[in-house]
Amino acid sequence: MKQLRLTEEQLAQIKARSTVRTHVLKDTKAPSKYKNHRFTDSEGSWDSKRERARWDQLRALETAGQIQELRKKVPYELVPASMKDGKRLRPIVYIADFVYIENGQKIVEDSKGFRPKLYLLKKRLMWEKYGIDILET
Repeated sequence: MKQLRLTEEQLAQIKARSTVRTHVLKDTKAPSKYKNHRFTDSEGSWDSKRERARWDQLRALETAGQIQELRKKVPYELVPASMKDGKRLRPIVYIADFVYIENGQKIVEDSKGFRPKLYLLKKRLMWEKYGIDILET
């Protein structure tokens, strides 16, 4: 196999082109369907600013001792994986934004600015399967 060798000048040109392409892709990115802005910071990845702000509030409550066992992005399997016509169907999963214990009761919370139909279906399945009513903030 023949090895490809580039000069320093050719390498610089390739890097310059790739930087421009990346920048163009970021500028032309379509806005989110629900107008939220996903981002990542030192605490993890977030689906919206509302969700991140609620995390800060809950962390403060946990520090003050008003809630315990605060967790984020907790998955709940609503429908298990199965097979159909020889193909594997993935499980249907609801991922709760936050789960914590308050006054001895487990609270499942979701930060919602908009309630899509799929979310409403999963909320109903959470109630039917686990007896959990999701708290919306």
